[in-house]
Amino acid sequence: MSTMNPTTAEELGRHIRETREAQQLSTRALAEKASVNQATIVRIERGEFAWSKPEVMSRIAEALGTRE
Repeated sequence: MSTMNPTTAEELGRHIRETREAQQLSTRALAEKASVNQATIVRIERGEFAWSKPEVMSRIAEALGTRE
């Protein structure tokens, strides 16, 4: 698990939300594609997580097609 400062968490959350919305995905659809709980997506997008499990973030990135 890695820790990030609150500003970074907010910026990451905003980026995930904007990318999700650009793909016309709901939080539920993204959660299903990433195999994570919908509440997790919502909290990350709000910047409420100052920590994250790398495997969760990796699955979200892959579901959004942003993982290289």
